[in-house]
Amino acid sequence: MFSLKKSGIAAVAVAAVAAMLGSFGLAAPAMAADTPNGATTDKGSITISNVQGGATVTAYKVINVNYTNEGTAEAPSYVPATPEYTWDNAVAEWVRGNYSGYIGEKNVVSNEYANLKDDLSGAPDKNGNYSSDIAKFYDGLSNAVGNGTVKLTEARQVTVEGTADANTVTLKDLTVAGYLVKITNKSGNTEGNGNKPGVVADYSYRPVVVTVGFSQEEGEPWKIADADIEAKRSKATIDKSINEQNDDGHNSGKDQTDTGSDTVGIGSIVTYDTRSNVPVFPKDAIEKKYVIADTMDEALTPNYTNGGGHKFIVYGVDDKGTETKIGEGASNDYYTLTTENAEDLDGNAVTWVLDFNYEKVRQFDKIHVQYTATVNEKAIVGEPIYNNVKLQYTNNPYEKDSHRTVPDKVKVYTFGIKVLKQFFENGVLQKDNLPAGAEFAVYKQGGDNELSFVKDDKGYRPAKSGEAGVTSLPVDSKGHLSVYGLDEGTYELEETKAPAGYIKLNGRVSVTITALKDGEDFNGHVEGESELGFVSTTVNNTKGWLPKTGSAGMVLMTVAGVLLVAAGVTVLTRKRRA
Repeated sequence: MFSLKKSGIAAVAVAAVAAMLGSFGLAAPAMAADTPNGATTDKGSITISNVQGGATVTAYKVINVNYTNEGTAEAPSYVPATPEYTWDNAVAEWVRGNYSGYIGEKNVVSNEYANLKDDLSGAPDKNGNYSSDIAKFYDGLSNAVGNGTVKLTEARQVTVEGTADANTVTLKDLTVAGYLVKITNKSGNTEGNGNKPGVVADYSYRPVVVTVGFSQEEGEPWKIADADIEAKRSKATIDKSINEQNDDGHNSGKDQTDTGSDTVGIGSIVTYDTRSNVPVFPKDAIEKKYVIADTMDEALTPNYTNGGGHKFIVYGVDDKGTETKIGEGASNDYYTLTTENAEDLDGNAVTWVLDFNYEKVRQFDKIHVQYTATVNEKAIVGEPIYNNVKLQYTNNPYEKDSHRTVPDKVKVYTFGIKVLKQFFENGVLQKDNLPAGAEFAVYKQGGDNELSFVKDDKGYRPAKSGEAGVTSLPVDSKGHLSVYGLDEGTYELEETKAPAGYIKLNGRVSVTITALKDGEDFNGHVEGESELGFVSTTVNNTKGWLPKTGSAGMVLMTVAGVLLVAAGVTVLTRKRRA
Protein backbone atom coordinates (compact mmCIF):
# COMPACT_ATOMS: atom_id res chain seq x y z
CA MET A 1 0.00 0.00 0.00
CA PHE A 2 2.98 2.19 -0.23
CA SER A 3 2.69 4.76 -2.97
CA LEU A 4 6.17 6.12 -2.45
CA LYS A 5 6.67 8.34 -5.45
CA LYS A 6 9.40 10.83 -4.59
CA SER A 7 7.97 14.12 -5.85
CA GLY A 8 6.56 16.16 -3.03
CA ILE A 9 6.63 19.33 -5.12
CA ALA A 10 6.42 17.78 -8.55
CA ALA A 11 8.18 19.58 -11.38
CA VAL A 12 6.75 18.66 -14.73
CA ALA A 13 8.13 21.30 -17.04
CA VAL A 14 11.04 23.52 -15.98
CA ALA A 15 14.01 21.52 -14.76
CA ALA A 16 15.67 24.41 -12.99
CA VAL A 17 12.57 25.23 -11.06
CA ALA A 18 12.04 21.56 -10.36
CA ALA A 19 15.48 21.28 -8.91
CA MET A 20 14.87 24.34 -6.80
CA LEU A 21 11.57 22.93 -5.52
CA GLY A 22 13.15 19.55 -4.92
CA SER A 23 11.84 15.99 -4.68
CA PHE A 24 10.39 14.23 -1.73
CA GLY A 25 9.14 10.77 -0.90
CA LEU A 26 5.39 10.29 -1.21
CA ALA A 27 5.87 7.79 1.51
CA ALA A 28 5.65 10.41 4.21
CA PRO A 29 2.30 11.39 5.72
CA ALA A 30 2.00 15.02 6.69
CA MET A 31 -0.31 17.94 7.40
CA ALA A 32 0.52 21.03 5.42
CA ALA A 33 1.58 24.10 7.34
CA ASP A 34 0.69 27.74 6.74
CA THR A 35 3.01 29.54 4.35
CA PRO A 36 6.00 31.11 6.14
CA ASN A 37 5.12 34.67 5.12
CA GLY A 38 1.64 34.39 6.58
CA ALA A 39 -0.23 34.18 3.28
CA THR A 40 -3.43 32.17 3.19
CA THR A 41 -2.75 28.42 3.42
CA ASP A 42 -3.06 26.73 0.04
CA LYS A 43 -5.36 23.72 -0.23
CA GLY A 44 -5.42 20.53 -2.25
CA SER A 45 -6.96 17.08 -2.02
CA ILE A 46 -6.09 13.38 -1.96
CA THR A 47 -8.34 10.97 -3.86
CA ILE A 48 -8.05 7.29 -2.86
CA SER A 49 -9.56 4.54 -5.00
CA ASN A 50 -10.12 0.83 -4.33
CA VAL A 51 -11.61 1.38 -0.87
CA GLN A 52 -14.41 -0.87 0.37
CA GLY A 53 -17.56 0.51 1.92
CA GLY A 54 -17.37 0.77 5.70
CA ALA A 55 -13.64 1.55 5.80
CA THR A 56 -12.33 4.74 7.41
CA VAL A 57 -9.68 6.77 5.56
CA THR A 58 -7.49 9.08 7.65
CA ALA A 59 -4.70 11.42 6.52
CA TYR A 60 -1.94 12.47 8.94
CA LYS A 61 0.67 15.11 8.10
CA VAL A 62 4.24 13.93 8.60
CA ILE A 63 6.36 16.16 6.36
CA ASN A 64 6.07 19.92 5.95
CA VAL A 65 6.66 21.46 2.54
CA ASN A 66 8.12 24.92 3.09
CA TYR A 67 7.36 27.62 0.55
CA THR A 68 5.99 31.14 0.16
CA ASN A 69 3.29 32.59 -1.97
CA GLU A 70 4.54 35.92 -3.27
CA GLY A 71 1.45 36.51 -5.32
CA THR A 72 -2.20 36.80 -4.36
CA ALA A 73 -4.96 34.34 -3.73
CA GLU A 74 -6.24 35.00 -7.24
CA ALA A 75 -2.78 34.89 -8.85
CA PRO A 76 -0.46 32.86 -6.64
CA SER A 77 3.28 32.80 -7.17
CA TYR A 78 4.85 29.91 -5.25
CA VAL A 79 8.51 30.06 -4.23
CA PRO A 80 10.26 27.32 -2.23
CA ALA A 81 11.79 28.21 1.12
CA THR A 82 14.83 26.74 2.83
CA PRO A 83 14.81 24.06 4.13
CA GLU A 84 12.36 22.73 1.61
CA TYR A 85 11.19 19.72 3.70
CA THR A 86 11.06 19.19 7.44
CA TRP A 87 9.61 16.43 9.54
CA ASP A 88 6.50 17.52 11.35
CA ASN A 89 7.08 18.07 15.07
CA ALA A 90 4.66 15.22 15.90
CA VAL A 91 6.93 12.61 14.24
CA ALA A 92 10.37 14.20 14.45
CA GLU A 93 11.29 12.67 17.81
CA TRP A 94 10.26 9.18 16.68
CA VAL A 95 12.23 9.51 13.43
CA ARG A 96 15.32 10.71 15.33
CA GLY A 97 15.07 7.84 17.82
CA ASN A 98 14.54 5.09 15.25
CA TYR A 99 15.93 6.34 11.93
CA SER A 100 18.48 9.00 12.82
CA GLY A 101 19.88 9.04 9.29
CA TYR A 102 16.55 10.30 7.96
CA ILE A 103 16.53 13.54 9.97
CA GLY A 104 18.95 16.43 10.26
CA GLU A 105 19.19 19.56 12.36
CA LYS A 106 15.98 21.49 12.87
CA ASN A 107 14.02 18.40 11.75
CA VAL A 108 15.22 18.70 8.15
CA VAL A 109 14.38 15.70 5.93
CA SER A 110 17.78 14.25 5.03
CA ASN A 111 19.07 13.17 1.63
CA GLU A 112 19.24 9.59 2.94
CA TYR A 113 15.46 9.58 3.21
CA ALA A 114 14.92 11.56 -0.01
CA ASN A 115 17.00 9.01 -1.95
CA LEU A 116 14.94 5.98 -0.81
CA LYS A 117 13.51 3.98 -3.69
CA ASP A 118 9.81 4.10 -4.46
CA ASP A 119 7.68 1.14 -3.43
CA LEU A 120 4.22 0.96 -4.94
CA SER A 121 3.27 -2.27 -3.19
CA GLY A 122 4.81 -2.39 0.26
CA ALA A 123 3.78 -6.02 0.73
CA PRO A 124 6.14 -8.16 2.83
CA ASP A 125 7.20 -11.55 1.53
CA LYS A 126 6.15 -14.90 2.99
CA ASN A 127 8.91 -14.70 5.57
CA GLY A 128 7.79 -11.26 6.70
CA ASN A 129 10.74 -9.45 5.15
CA TYR A 130 9.96 -5.91 4.06
CA SER A 131 9.80 -5.12 0.38
CA SER A 132 11.87 -1.95 0.84
CA ASP A 133 13.42 0.38 3.40
CA ILE A 134 10.64 2.89 2.96
CA ALA A 135 8.01 0.18 3.52
CA LYS A 136 9.73 -0.78 6.75
CA PHE A 137 9.88 2.86 7.83
CA TYR A 138 6.19 3.55 7.34
CA ASP A 139 5.16 0.22 8.80
CA GLY A 140 7.06 1.18 11.95
CA LEU A 141 5.52 4.64 11.99
CA SER A 142 2.03 3.19 11.53
CA ASN A 143 2.65 0.87 14.47
CA ALA A 144 3.80 3.82 16.57
CA VAL A 145 0.60 5.69 15.73
CA GLY A 146 -1.47 2.60 16.47
CA ASN A 147 0.04 1.96 19.90
CA GLY A 148 0.06 5.63 20.87
CA THR A 149 3.82 6.13 20.86
CA VAL A 150 3.37 8.80 18.20
CA LYS A 151 0.31 11.01 18.51
CA LEU A 152 -0.70 12.50 15.19
CA THR A 153 -3.59 14.84 14.62
CA GLU A 154 -6.03 13.83 11.91
CA ALA A 155 -5.80 16.22 8.99
CA ARG A 156 -8.92 14.71 7.42
CA GLN A 157 -10.96 11.58 8.04
CA VAL A 158 -13.77 10.05 5.99
CA THR A 159 -15.73 6.85 6.54
CA VAL A 160 -16.88 5.35 3.26
CA GLU A 161 -20.62 4.74 3.08
CA GLY A 162 -22.34 1.74 1.55
CA THR A 163 -21.11 -1.75 0.77
CA ALA A 164 -19.52 -1.39 -2.66
CA ASP A 165 -16.23 -3.23 -2.98
CA ALA A 166 -14.19 -0.52 -4.70
CA ASN A 167 -15.20 3.03 -3.81
CA THR A 168 -13.32 6.23 -4.47
CA VAL A 169 -13.09 8.75 -1.65
CA THR A 170 -11.60 12.27 -1.61
CA LEU A 171 -10.04 14.03 1.36
CA LYS A 172 -10.42 17.74 0.67
CA ASP A 173 -8.92 21.01 1.98
CA LEU A 174 -5.48 19.60 2.69
CA THR A 175 -2.51 21.96 2.84
CA VAL A 176 0.59 21.28 0.75
CA ALA A 177 2.45 18.58 2.68
CA GLY A 178 3.35 14.90 2.81
CA TYR A 179 0.68 12.63 4.33
CA LEU A 180 0.45 9.19 5.82
CA VAL A 181 -2.91 7.77 4.76
CA LYS A 182 -4.21 4.95 6.92
CA ILE A 183 -7.27 2.93 5.94
CA THR A 184 -8.88 0.95 8.72
CA ASN A 185 -11.84 -1.38 8.91
CA LYS A 186 -14.35 -2.06 11.59
CA SER A 187 -13.63 -5.10 13.69
CA GLY A 188 -16.10 -7.95 13.61
CA ASN A 189 -18.15 -9.95 11.17
CA THR A 190 -18.85 -9.38 7.53
CA GLU A 191 -22.31 -8.26 6.52
CA GLY A 192 -24.87 -11.08 6.72
CA ASN A 193 -23.27 -12.63 9.77
CA GLY A 194 -24.19 -10.23 12.54
CA ASN A 195 -22.91 -6.85 11.42
CA LYS A 196 -25.04 -3.77 10.98
CA PRO A 197 -26.44 -3.31 7.46
CA GLY A 198 -24.02 -1.56 5.17
CA VAL A 199 -20.91 -2.47 7.17
CA VAL A 200 -18.31 -4.79 5.71
CA ALA A 201 -14.73 -5.42 6.72
CA ASP A 202 -13.19 -7.64 4.10
CA TYR A 203 -9.77 -6.09 3.62
CA SER A 204 -6.59 -5.40 5.49
CA TYR A 205 -4.91 -2.24 4.16
CA ARG A 206 -1.26 -1.26 4.07
CA PRO A 207 -0.32 2.38 4.77
CA VAL A 208 -0.06 4.74 1.83
CA VAL A 209 2.19 7.79 1.66
CA VAL A 210 1.34 10.64 -0.66
CA THR A 211 2.03 14.34 -1.21
CA VAL A 212 -0.21 17.29 -1.93
CA GLY A 213 2.29 19.31 -3.95
CA PHE A 214 2.67 21.51 -7.04
CA SER A 215 2.59 21.10 -10.79
CA GLN A 216 3.31 23.37 -13.73
CA GLU A 217 2.43 23.53 -17.38
CA GLU A 218 5.18 25.00 -19.57
CA GLY A 219 5.11 28.76 -19.41
CA GLU A 220 2.43 28.73 -16.74
CA PRO A 221 2.76 29.50 -13.03
CA TRP A 222 2.92 26.76 -10.48
CA LYS A 223 -0.39 25.52 -9.06
CA ILE A 224 -1.54 23.12 -6.37
CA ALA A 225 -1.43 19.47 -7.54
CA ASP A 226 -4.05 17.17 -6.11
CA ALA A 227 -2.95 13.59 -5.40
CA ASP A 228 -4.53 10.38 -6.69
CA ILE A 229 -3.61 7.02 -5.20
CA GLU A 230 -4.91 3.46 -5.11
CA ALA A 231 -5.33 1.66 -1.81
CA LYS A 232 -3.15 -1.42 -1.44
CA ARG A 233 -5.07 -4.16 0.27
CA SER A 234 -5.44 -7.89 0.76
CA LYS A 235 -7.93 -10.22 2.33
CA ALA A 236 -8.03 -13.80 3.51
CA THR A 237 -10.89 -16.15 2.73
CA ILE A 238 -12.09 -19.55 3.91
CA ASP A 239 -13.79 -22.33 2.01
CA LYS A 240 -15.58 -25.27 3.62
CA SER A 241 -16.60 -28.47 1.86
CA ILE A 242 -18.41 -31.65 2.84
CA ASN A 243 -17.56 -35.21 1.75
CA GLU A 244 -15.64 -33.86 -1.22
CA GLN A 245 -13.99 -37.26 -1.58
CA ASN A 246 -17.30 -38.87 -2.63
CA ASP A 247 -18.45 -38.37 -6.22
CA ASP A 248 -22.06 -39.40 -5.67
CA GLY A 249 -24.00 -36.45 -7.02
CA HIS A 250 -24.10 -34.29 -3.89
CA ASN A 251 -22.76 -30.72 -3.82
CA SER A 252 -19.57 -30.63 -1.76
CA GLY A 253 -19.59 -26.81 -1.59
CA LYS A 254 -15.90 -26.64 -2.52
CA ASP A 255 -14.94 -23.21 -3.88
CA GLN A 256 -18.41 -21.88 -2.97
CA THR A 257 -19.73 -19.82 -0.07
CA ASP A 258 -22.53 -21.02 2.24
CA THR A 259 -23.34 -23.93 -0.05
CA GLY A 260 -22.62 -27.64 0.13
CA SER A 261 -24.89 -30.42 1.32
CA ASP A 262 -25.19 -34.18 1.55
CA THR A 263 -27.56 -36.85 2.84
CA VAL A 264 -26.59 -39.05 5.78
CA GLY A 265 -27.87 -41.56 8.28
CA ILE A 266 -27.40 -41.61 12.03
CA GLY A 267 -23.99 -43.15 12.66
CA SER A 268 -22.57 -41.84 9.37
CA ILE A 269 -19.11 -40.31 9.49
CA VAL A 270 -18.98 -36.99 7.66
CA THR A 271 -15.68 -35.57 6.37
CA TYR A 272 -15.17 -31.81 6.33
CA ASP A 273 -12.39 -29.85 4.64
CA THR A 274 -11.58 -26.16 5.19
CA ARG A 275 -9.03 -24.18 3.21
CA SER A 276 -8.00 -20.68 4.20
CA ASN A 277 -5.60 -18.12 2.77
CA VAL A 278 -2.87 -17.20 5.20
CA PRO A 279 -3.16 -13.40 5.67
CA VAL A 280 -0.16 -11.18 4.95
CA PHE A 281 1.01 -9.04 7.86
CA PRO A 282 4.11 -6.85 8.16
CA LYS A 283 6.73 -8.46 10.36
CA ASP A 284 6.48 -5.81 13.08
CA ALA A 285 2.70 -5.43 13.01
CA ILE A 286 1.09 -4.83 16.40
CA GLU A 287 -1.52 -7.55 15.87
CA LYS A 288 -1.22 -10.76 13.82
CA LYS A 289 -4.11 -13.00 14.81
CA TYR A 290 -5.06 -15.93 12.59
CA VAL A 291 -7.73 -18.29 13.94
CA ILE A 292 -10.07 -20.94 12.53
CA ALA A 293 -13.10 -21.73 14.72
CA ASP A 294 -15.70 -24.41 14.03
CA THR A 295 -19.23 -24.82 15.40
CA MET A 296 -21.07 -28.10 14.92
CA ASP A 297 -24.79 -28.71 15.24
CA GLU A 298 -25.72 -30.74 18.31
CA ALA A 299 -26.60 -33.60 15.96
CA LEU A 300 -22.88 -33.94 15.12
CA THR A 301 -20.34 -35.56 17.43
CA PRO A 302 -16.82 -34.34 16.58
CA ASN A 303 -13.98 -36.80 16.18
CA TYR A 304 -10.55 -35.58 17.22
CA THR A 305 -8.44 -38.70 16.95
CA ASN A 306 -6.73 -39.90 13.81
CA GLY A 307 -7.48 -43.51 13.01
CA GLY A 308 -10.55 -45.70 12.70
CA GLY A 309 -11.84 -43.45 9.93
CA HIS A 310 -11.62 -40.37 12.15
CA LYS A 311 -9.38 -37.49 11.18
CA PHE A 312 -8.19 -34.11 12.36
CA ILE A 313 -5.24 -33.26 10.17
CA VAL A 314 -3.72 -29.85 9.45
CA TYR A 315 -1.72 -29.14 6.29
CA GLY A 316 0.32 -26.18 5.13
CA VAL A 317 -0.09 -25.52 1.40
CA ASP A 318 2.50 -23.67 -0.69
CA ASP A 319 1.79 -21.46 -3.70
CA LYS A 320 2.11 -24.47 -6.02
CA GLY A 321 -0.55 -26.41 -4.13
CA THR A 322 1.85 -28.86 -2.48
CA GLU A 323 0.57 -29.89 0.95
CA THR A 324 2.76 -30.56 3.99
CA LYS A 325 1.23 -32.15 7.08
CA ILE A 326 1.97 -29.92 10.08
CA GLY A 327 -0.18 -31.65 12.70
CA GLU A 328 -2.68 -34.37 13.56
CA GLY A 329 -4.97 -32.79 16.09
CA ALA A 330 -2.81 -32.19 19.13
CA SER A 331 -1.34 -28.71 19.67
CA ASN A 332 2.18 -28.13 18.40
CA ASP A 333 4.54 -25.33 17.33
CA TYR A 334 2.26 -24.37 14.44
CA TYR A 335 -1.02 -24.04 16.31
CA THR A 336 -2.95 -24.54 19.52
CA LEU A 337 -6.07 -26.71 19.28
CA THR A 338 -8.76 -26.10 21.92
CA THR A 339 -11.70 -28.52 22.15
CA GLU A 340 -12.93 -27.95 25.70
CA ASN A 341 -14.73 -24.70 26.57
CA ALA A 342 -13.51 -23.30 23.26
CA GLU A 343 -14.34 -19.70 22.31
CA ASP A 344 -13.74 -17.65 19.18
CA LEU A 345 -12.18 -14.17 19.23
CA ASP A 346 -15.57 -12.63 20.02
CA GLY A 347 -16.09 -14.85 23.07
CA ASN A 348 -18.69 -17.07 21.38
CA ALA A 349 -18.76 -20.73 22.35
CA VAL A 350 -17.56 -22.98 19.53
CA THR A 351 -16.79 -26.67 19.10
CA TRP A 352 -13.08 -26.22 18.49
CA VAL A 353 -10.54 -23.47 17.79
CA LEU A 354 -7.23 -23.56 15.93
CA ASP A 355 -5.13 -20.57 16.98
CA PHE A 356 -2.15 -20.43 14.64
CA ASN A 357 1.38 -19.30 15.42
CA TYR A 358 1.49 -16.77 12.62
CA GLU A 359 5.26 -16.57 12.32
CA LYS A 360 5.33 -20.36 11.78
CA VAL A 361 2.55 -20.56 9.19
CA ARG A 362 3.18 -17.33 7.27
CA GLN A 363 5.47 -19.35 4.96
CA PHE A 364 2.39 -21.09 3.53
CA ASP A 365 -0.06 -19.80 0.98
CA LYS A 366 -2.99 -21.66 2.57
CA ILE A 367 -3.93 -23.83 5.53
CA HIS A 368 -5.99 -26.97 4.89
CA VAL A 369 -7.78 -28.67 7.79
CA GLN A 370 -9.53 -32.03 7.38
CA TYR A 371 -11.69 -33.45 10.17
CA THR A 372 -14.70 -35.70 10.74
CA ALA A 373 -17.86 -35.88 12.79
CA THR A 374 -20.43 -38.60 13.42
CA VAL A 375 -24.16 -37.97 12.98
CA ASN A 376 -25.93 -38.74 16.26
CA GLU A 377 -29.47 -39.37 17.57
CA LYS A 378 -30.25 -35.65 17.89
CA ALA A 379 -30.74 -35.46 14.13
CA ILE A 380 -34.22 -34.32 13.12
CA VAL A 381 -35.68 -35.66 9.89
CA GLY A 382 -35.72 -33.03 7.12
CA GLU A 383 -33.99 -30.36 9.23
CA PRO A 384 -30.52 -29.10 8.17
CA ILE A 385 -27.62 -30.22 10.33
CA TYR A 386 -25.09 -27.42 9.97
CA ASN A 387 -21.38 -27.24 10.38
CA ASN A 388 -20.23 -23.60 10.51
CA VAL A 389 -16.64 -22.47 10.23
CA LYS A 390 -15.16 -19.02 10.86
CA LEU A 391 -11.89 -17.54 9.78
CA GLN A 392 -10.89 -14.75 12.15
CA TYR A 393 -7.84 -12.65 11.42
CA THR A 394 -6.47 -9.20 12.13
CA ASN A 395 -7.83 -6.67 9.63
CA ASN A 396 -6.05 -3.64 11.12
CA PRO A 397 -2.52 -4.90 11.83
CA TYR A 398 -1.56 -1.50 13.32
CA GLU A 399 -4.22 -1.67 16.05
CA LYS A 400 -4.73 -4.02 18.98
CA ASP A 401 -7.73 -6.34 19.15
CA SER A 402 -8.99 -5.78 15.63
CA HIS A 403 -10.17 -8.67 13.52
CA ARG A 404 -12.40 -9.70 10.68
CA THR A 405 -14.69 -12.75 10.76
CA VAL A 406 -15.32 -14.70 7.56
CA PRO A 407 -17.94 -17.47 7.77
CA ASP A 408 -18.80 -20.45 5.60
CA LYS A 409 -21.12 -23.38 6.22
CA VAL A 410 -22.32 -26.71 4.86
CA LYS A 411 -25.16 -28.99 5.90
CA VAL A 412 -26.45 -32.55 5.87
CA TYR A 413 -29.94 -34.01 6.01
CA THR A 414 -31.35 -37.27 7.30
CA PHE A 415 -34.70 -38.89 6.43
CA GLY A 416 -37.20 -41.51 7.58
CA ILE A 417 -39.87 -44.09 6.74
CA LYS A 418 -43.32 -44.37 8.28
CA VAL A 419 -45.10 -47.72 8.07
CA LEU A 420 -48.86 -48.17 8.54
CA LYS A 421 -49.92 -51.74 9.27
CA GLN A 422 -53.57 -52.49 8.38
CA PHE A 423 -55.53 -55.59 9.37
CA PHE A 424 -58.44 -57.06 7.39
CA GLU A 425 -60.87 -59.69 8.59
CA ASN A 426 -63.40 -61.08 6.11
CA GLY A 427 -62.48 -58.15 3.85
CA VAL A 428 -63.24 -55.57 6.53
CA LEU A 429 -60.56 -53.13 7.74
CA GLN A 430 -60.16 -53.41 11.48
CA LYS A 431 -60.09 -50.03 13.22
CA ASP A 432 -60.38 -50.91 16.89
CA ASN A 433 -58.67 -53.42 19.13
CA LEU A 434 -55.93 -54.04 16.60
CA PRO A 435 -53.95 -57.21 17.13
CA ALA A 436 -50.44 -57.01 18.48
CA GLY A 437 -47.41 -58.87 17.28
CA ALA A 438 -46.57 -57.49 13.82
CA GLU A 439 -42.83 -56.87 13.43
CA PHE A 440 -40.53 -55.86 10.56
CA ALA A 441 -36.86 -56.09 9.67
CA VAL A 442 -35.28 -53.37 7.53
CA TYR A 443 -32.64 -54.01 4.86
CA LYS A 444 -30.72 -51.89 2.45
CA GLN A 445 -31.78 -52.81 -1.06
CA GLY A 446 -30.32 -56.17 -2.01
CA GLY A 447 -28.74 -56.62 1.43
CA ASP A 448 -28.71 -59.88 3.36
CA ASN A 449 -28.18 -58.41 6.83
CA GLU A 450 -30.92 -56.69 8.77
CA LEU A 451 -30.16 -53.17 9.94
CA SER A 452 -29.92 -52.68 13.69
CA PHE A 453 -32.01 -50.03 15.48
CA VAL A 454 -32.45 -48.40 18.88
CA LYS A 455 -35.87 -47.29 20.12
CA ASP A 456 -36.42 -43.80 21.57
CA ASP A 457 -39.34 -41.39 21.91
CA LYS A 458 -39.17 -40.49 18.21
CA GLY A 459 -39.30 -44.06 16.94
CA TYR A 460 -36.50 -46.36 15.83
CA ARG A 461 -33.17 -44.97 14.66
CA PRO A 462 -30.03 -46.76 13.44
CA ALA A 463 -27.79 -48.10 16.18
CA LYS A 464 -24.45 -46.32 16.33
CA SER A 465 -21.14 -48.11 16.51
CA GLY A 466 -20.89 -49.96 19.83
CA GLU A 467 -24.62 -49.79 20.60
CA ALA A 468 -26.71 -52.92 21.09
CA GLY A 469 -29.70 -52.65 18.77
CA VAL A 470 -32.64 -54.77 17.65
CA THR A 471 -33.36 -56.03 14.16
CA SER A 472 -37.08 -56.83 14.46
CA LEU A 473 -39.20 -53.70 14.93
CA PRO A 474 -42.79 -54.03 16.28
CA VAL A 475 -45.61 -51.71 15.20
CA ASP A 476 -47.46 -49.84 17.95
CA SER A 477 -51.05 -50.36 19.13
CA LYS A 478 -52.35 -48.24 16.24
CA GLY A 479 -50.37 -50.09 13.60
CA HIS A 480 -47.66 -47.43 13.19
CA LEU A 481 -43.91 -47.87 12.90
CA SER A 482 -41.58 -44.87 12.51
CA VAL A 483 -37.96 -45.33 11.43
CA TYR A 484 -35.80 -42.18 11.27
CA GLY A 485 -32.17 -41.22 10.74
CA LEU A 486 -31.88 -42.91 7.34
CA ASP A 487 -29.78 -41.85 4.39
CA GLU A 488 -31.20 -41.41 0.93
CA GLY A 489 -31.68 -44.73 -0.92
CA THR A 490 -33.93 -47.77 -1.30
CA TYR A 491 -34.85 -49.89 1.71
CA GLU A 492 -36.71 -53.19 2.00
CA LEU A 493 -39.20 -54.12 4.73
CA GLU A 494 -39.62 -57.78 5.60
CA GLU A 495 -42.33 -58.88 8.01
CA THR A 496 -40.66 -61.10 10.54
CA LYS A 497 -43.77 -61.76 12.62
CA ALA A 498 -47.53 -61.46 12.06
CA PRO A 499 -50.26 -61.40 14.73
CA ALA A 500 -51.83 -64.70 15.62
CA GLY A 501 -54.42 -65.66 13.05
CA TYR A 502 -53.05 -63.35 10.33
CA ILE A 503 -51.08 -64.30 7.26
CA LYS A 504 -47.49 -63.03 7.33
CA LEU A 505 -46.44 -60.85 4.39
CA ASN A 506 -44.72 -62.88 1.68
CA GLY A 507 -41.49 -61.26 0.39
CA ARG A 508 -40.20 -57.73 0.96
CA VAL A 509 -41.72 -54.29 0.42
CA SER A 510 -39.40 -51.70 -1.21
CA VAL A 511 -39.44 -48.09 -0.08
CA THR A 512 -37.30 -45.48 -1.87
CA ILE A 513 -36.14 -42.22 -0.29
CA THR A 514 -35.27 -39.69 -3.00
CA ALA A 515 -33.95 -36.40 -1.63
CA LEU A 516 -35.00 -33.20 -3.41
CA LYS A 517 -32.89 -30.12 -4.10
CA ASP A 518 -33.11 -26.36 -4.46
CA GLY A 519 -30.53 -25.70 -7.13
CA GLU A 520 -27.46 -27.76 -6.26
CA ASP A 521 -28.25 -28.23 -2.58
CA PHE A 522 -30.59 -30.64 -0.83
CA ASN A 523 -33.52 -28.97 0.92
CA GLY A 524 -34.76 -31.59 3.40
CA HIS A 525 -37.74 -32.72 1.34
CA VAL A 526 -38.16 -36.12 -0.30
CA GLU A 527 -40.15 -37.24 -3.29
CA GLY A 528 -43.71 -38.23 -2.37
CA GLU A 529 -43.25 -37.29 1.27
CA SER A 530 -46.11 -37.67 3.75
CA GLU A 531 -44.48 -35.12 6.04
CA LEU A 532 -41.13 -33.32 5.98
CA GLY A 533 -38.43 -35.84 5.14
CA PHE A 534 -40.61 -38.97 5.55
CA VAL A 535 -41.79 -41.49 2.98
CA SER A 536 -44.83 -43.57 3.99
CA THR A 537 -45.92 -47.06 3.01
CA THR A 538 -48.90 -49.23 3.96
CA VAL A 539 -48.69 -52.98 4.58
CA ASN A 540 -51.87 -55.08 4.86
CA ASN A 541 -52.45 -58.31 6.85
CA THR A 542 -55.42 -60.54 6.15
CA LYS A 543 -56.84 -63.01 8.66
CA GLY A 544 -56.23 -66.63 7.63
CA TRP A 545 -58.96 -69.44 7.35
CA LEU A 546 -58.54 -71.13 10.71
CA PRO A 547 -61.09 -72.57 13.22
CA LYS A 548 -61.62 -70.88 16.55
CA THR A 549 -61.15 -74.18 18.44
CA GLY A 550 -59.45 -77.46 17.74
CA SER A 551 -56.19 -78.04 16.03
CA ALA A 552 -54.90 -78.17 12.52
CA GLY A 553 -54.28 -81.92 12.91
CA MET A 554 -57.91 -82.59 13.81
CA VAL A 555 -59.07 -80.61 10.80
CA LEU A 556 -56.89 -82.58 8.43
CA MET A 557 -58.10 -85.88 9.91
CA THR A 558 -61.71 -84.81 9.61
CA VAL A 559 -61.25 -83.81 6.00
CA ALA A 560 -59.53 -87.11 5.30
CA GLY A 561 -62.35 -88.99 6.96
CA VAL A 562 -64.96 -87.25 4.88
CA LEU A 563 -63.06 -88.08 1.72
CA LEU A 564 -62.79 -91.71 2.69
CA VAL A 565 -66.51 -91.95 3.38
CA ALA A 566 -67.22 -90.34 0.05
CA ALA A 567 -64.90 -92.78 -1.66
CA GLY A 568 -66.61 -95.71 0.07
CA VAL A 569 -70.00 -94.55 -1.05
CA THR A 570 -68.77 -94.32 -4.60
CA VAL A 571 -67.31 -97.81 -4.59
CA LEU A 572 -70.44 -99.31 -3.08
CA THR A 573 -72.62 -97.63 -5.65
CA ARG A 574 -70.50 -98.94 -8.49
CA LYS A 575 -70.71 -102.46 -7.13
CA ARG A 576 -74.46 -102.33 -6.86
CA ARG A 577 -74.71 -101.14 -10.43
CA ALA A 578 -72.57 -103.99 -11.55
